[in-house]
This record gives sequence, C-alpha cells and structure tokens, in this order.
Amino acid sequence: MCCRHPVVIASNGHPLRALTPIELGFGGVLGQMADAVFVADVASERIVLWNAAAAALFGYSVAEALTLTVATLVPAELRTGHAIDARAPLEVSARAKDGTALSVEITLTPIENPPVGGRYVLAVARDVTERVRTRVRETAALRVAARIRADASPERLLDDVLEEAVAIVGGDAATLYAWDDVPGGLVVVRNTVRTSGAYVPSAQGTVGRAADRRAPVIVNDYQREPGMVASTLRAGVRAAIAVPLLYEARLLGALGVVTYDAYKRFSAVDADVLELLANAAATVLVGLERARLAGALLSARTSAHELGNTLAGLIGQVQLLRRDPRLPPDMTARADVIVQKAYEAAAKVVRLQNLRELRETRWGTAGTTIDLSAVADDPAG
Repeated sequence: MCCRHPVVIASNGHPLRALTPIELGFGGVLGQMADAVFVADVASERIVLWNAAAAALFGYSVAEALTLTVATLVPAELRTGHAIDARAPLEVSARAKDGTALSVEITLTPIENPPVGGRYVLAVARDVTERVRTRVRETAALRVAARIRADASPERLLDDVLEEAVAIVGGDAATLYAWDDVPGGLVVVRNTVRTSGAYVPSAQGTVGRAADRRAPVIVNDYQREPGMVASTLRAGVRAAIAVPLLYEARLLGALGVVTYDAYKRFSAVDADVLELLANAAATVLVGLERARLAGALLSARTSAHELGNTLAGLIGQVQLLRRDPRLPPDMTARADVIVQKAYEAAAKVVRLQNLRELRETRWGTAGTTIDLSAVADDPAG
C-alpha cells in the first residue's frame, strides 16, 4: 500500500507535497536528529521536508514550513550552487517566525539520486546565536577598551562608552550616571535617552538598583515592573539593563541601556559584557581624574607658595604703615581690618599648601571647586 502524504496548498495555489525521509533516501534517521533539518527543492527553492527540531528553532510548523522558500529563512548567498559544500559549515544570519534574529551554523549537502527523483539539498542547522553574540560583544568590549585608552578627553570617552554600550547589547539608547553622595542618588552625566529626568534616587529604576546592589540589573518588562523611573516609563522604554561603575569597591556611578523594542530581551550575557565595558570605563575615568587632579594639586601648591609670599609682604607693609605717626586715626582702624583679612587669606593659603590629595566626587561635571573648609589642618593628614 502506498504511503499517504500530507498536502499543503502553497501561496501560488499549487499543491505542495511533503516528502518523507524514505523518499529522499534517509530512512528514519532524520527524525532522531537533535539538530534542525530541512530539505529544499533546488528548482523551486521550496521546503519539502521539515523536522521537529527545525520547527522548534524557527517557529514554523511543518504545514507552515511547506509554504515557504529558503529565502524566508536564510540569505541569498546560501541559495546558489557554489555555497553547497558539506565540508564547510556556514555561519549565517537567519530569522524566526516571530521576527527574532538568529545566528545559525548551516551545513548544506546535495542529495544525490533520491528515490523520488528531482534535485534537493539537505540543510542541517544549529543555533549558534549566543556564541556569535558573545564573540561580537567581547570584540566590541576590547575595541572600546583600546579606544578609551587612546583618548585623553573625558567627554569623548563618555561618548565612546555610550556608543559601544548600545552596540554591545543591541539596545536603542544609553545613559551614564555619576554617584552623588550628598543626596544619595545618581546624576545624569551624559545620555542619548529620550527622557527629561536628570536625577535617579538610590534603588529606583534599573540604574538605581544596580548602584544600590553593586551588581547588574535586568528588567525585561519595564512598563510593568514596580519602582521604575517615571520619565523613562513615559518615554516608552520596554526593557532596560544597568551595571554599576566601580573602582576598588568605590561607586563612581552607573551605566544603563534601554530598548523601545517590545520583543527585545536582555540576557545575563549582555550583563557580563556590559559590566566588562563599565569596568574598563571606570578604570580610565579614575586614571583621567587622578592625572587631572594631580595637575590641579601641583598648581594649587605652586599658587599657594607664591600667594603666601605676597601676603607676608603685604602684612609687613601694612603693619609698618600702621605704626607711622602720620597715619590719621580713622585710617588706623582700616589698616587693622586689612591685616585681619590678610591673616585670614594667609590661613587659607596654608590649607592649600597642606593639600595632599584632591578627589572629585562629581566627575563629568564642570565648575567644581575645592572646599577649603574641608581641608585638614594637620599637614600630615
């Protein structure tokens, strides 16, 4: 008795018959394979055989797959005769039924003289999406590390970090935050995000949580997650990932990436590579900060020395003037005020001379000044 075959009507109205492994000369081995396997007719490029693993990988049922051509799944270069080589697996981009981008390793083998007749190609596909993503992200992380080491401009460095962060995890926008100890939250330093927020309290949103926990945080359903940032919610963010910027256990800030794509999901691999990027950025930021502050410290000490000599001369001259009998009485009081103010200025100069270290707590912001009242009086302190 002849075997019965399922029949599917193609989009052009012609019936397409699903071929069996036996008709193609394979027996029952294809049904037992863990890899995705499909067979395509060379002339029409239509799929004529589709196993369960292929359905799981690409999302198409057998009935749906039989209405498709290979062009639906894989790029044009695989549909030419010169690409068929069983000895050379090809790593290519593909797309699942739901639109998910895949990376697959495909081995193509021509089927010689099948019992059913005709010309067919056997394709064995293996999902290597995570392997490819990891390789791409690690390469990007190394690239940005090289870029930020070679660039001494903090502004350019921050732009590079944001650009690479978006590329590495496949997001849409990124923001870099600095930690502010006084209110205990994060201040926006640089961003490409369509939000108006400039401050994030500790433990709020993905970046606040990342700073609070000192660990990566992923939220793949931002609109429904409690405790998210209102301005980010209004901007339509669908998923977000954030990592802290740490240097020797010191919290510098946080790096956050968001997506507006409802189908995008961030993963633990994304967090690992983004954390690598953040660590590299933190190291360079601290290096730039120290180099700049070392120059500022030298300038402060040099200026303090020169100013101290000037003030000492000024105080001496005013004191001599005060003792001059020709000085009117009302001018004597003014001379006393000048001496008092000069001594106050001299005390501040001594504080500058005693500086041993400068530390900037709000990196990336302009106009920061030194609070001399916070400088220790003890020269060794």
